Amino acid sequence: MRILLLGLLWLFSGCAHTFTIEKNAPPQKYVEAQNFLHQRPARLFTKAGKLMRVTDWHIGPDSTVFRIDGATDRIVMLNDRIRTLTTQNSRRGMRDGAMIGGFSGGILGLFIGSIAASIQEGCYDCEDRNGGAIILSGLGIGAGIGAVTGALIGTHTGAMRTVEFYKDPHDPRRWEYLPR
Repeated sequence: MRILLLGLLWLFSGCAHTFTIEKNAPPQKYVEAQNFLHQRPARLFTKAGKLMRVTDWHIGPDSTVFRIDGATDRIVMLNDRIRTLTTQNSRRGMRDGAMIGGFSGGILGLFIGSIAASIQEGCYDCEDRNGGAIILSGLGIGAGIGAVTGALIGTHTGAMRTVEFYKDPHDPRRWEYLPR
């Protein structure tokens, strides 16, 4: 049972990741943050509470350079003023959602298929009593429906990666994960 729970924890852990940069971090930490997010359109959330969609960004030791989505000019903002920079990978979210949905749908389909097979085994007037085919079809149908549903949900939620700048332990909003 513990191995199953650890496996499920591994599956669910792919959904969101956070990389924290502390004050006075070495320069290679900023390079790691840049590589952690990959170069995708992102959401930048400032400490003043403003949310911006940004593209073509670069994280430096003192400041972050970016373009607001649709603009041509680059903006330089001090890292002290940024709370988080978040990217979303829809393809990875679709893959993870399909795996999680297929696994849970397969278990549910196996359960329903075994119930249907036991009901049909009790039928004495029926000529065709193939319980194994019913169980396997329930497993396949449940896994297929679960995988499609999980992929659709995962595409919209996506796998989020966040770089958190200079986390302040005294900030009452420190437990927020995503910008509102």
